[in-house]
Amino acid sequence: MNKLILFIIVTVTHIQLQSQIYFNFIEQIDSIPFIERKEFIDQFIRSHPDYPWIDSDTGVVFFYSGEAEHVSMAGDANQWNPVIDTLKQVAGTDFWYLRKIYPVDSRLDYKLVVNNTSWILDPRNPATIGSGYGMNSELVMPGYVRSPEFLYDSSIAHGIVFDTAFWSDELKNSRAVTVYTPAIAFRLDGEKYPVILFHDGKDFISLGSAVNILDYMIAKELIKPVIAVFIPPVNRDEEYHGKKKDNYTDFIINIVFPWLERKFAASSDPEERVVAGISDGGNISLWMAVTRPDFFGNVAAFSSNIIPEIIHKLEKDTFKLKLYLDIGRYDLDILIPMAINIKKILDEKKYDHLFYEWNEGHSWGSWRSHLDIALIYFFGKNH
Repeated sequence: MNKLILFIIVTVTHIQLQSQIYFNFIEQIDSIPFIERKEFIDQFIRSHPDYPWIDSDTGVVFFYSGEAEHVSMAGDANQWNPVIDTLKQVAGTDFWYLRKIYPVDSRLDYKLVVNNTSWILDPRNPATIGSGYGMNSELVMPGYVRSPEFLYDSSIAHGIVFDTAFWSDELKNSRAVTVYTPAIAFRLDGEKYPVILFHDGKDFISLGSAVNILDYMIAKELIKPVIAVFIPPVNRDEEYHGKKKDNYTDFIINIVFPWLERKFAASSDPEERVVAGISDGGNISLWMAVTRPDFFGNVAAFSSNIIPEIIHKLEKDTFKLKLYLDIGRYDLDILIPMAINIKKILDEKKYDHLFYEWNEGHSWGSWRSHLDIALIYFFGKNH
């Protein structure tokens, strides 16, 4: 028999078997006397220790055990709405369950919500991931490929990271700024380093693992050695999409980058400068690129908000820009049509760009996993 046909038969049979085990389990519970149900459930769980339980390549079952009036699951897949996905209680027990279908390569953040008030990590799931609002449980489907580069690797050379601070006359505030310089200097005398600016800089380090990723990508010679500057917001809404976005842009261009060029061998070539951010940080990245394309020639916007002024500028003019954009299938509802719209404009105007839709949500787990793609696009040896 053809090996491919045999593989398909075996795979389909395996999926059918897993699904049948789940449906048999649910069906049998209803036929078992109340007094015997707890032992039956405990035995099933002991027999299937992996959790969340994948009953096929795309089916997943969430369990919860505990006294409660109501249990639900809220996360990326339902816009963190606790009333959509409710777990069903097995009568006569404190056992609750929910089965969902997701794409085979999904990776999603979630929490369980008990009695509509207590948002908790899934007690059975050891996998967690950080977010801007604390830790979440993490669901990783069988086809999802983990990225190795965001983990700390003690076997490679590591760049130097240090903190400084800047005062802005334009914004009338000061902020701490972190700078990364590469450990490996593959450059000739007089040659300048390319530079990437990260908005929400502290989060890009702590949640986005950007320093680990840069170390890995440079050590493996996947990208050129680069300087990175991580800048946190002070008044995020006003600086990233409100009335202070031009003042914030002036601060970056007039204060931060001249200092980088004086203190380090930072390039002044727009084609070697990248401005990057997530969500509203993606918005200010796009804003800087379309208002100052003479300064920033590259932009990376992950799950980005996009204000109408940016769309109008892209429709009216054609800038010399290279762009990386992505969005999650389970991203914020308001952002998905923005991403579709800007992709259409970039296609029509033939911009040099990459655009991806991932089976993930509005999550640092997604952004850190795909930062390597953007880095290779802008700084790869063949780019």
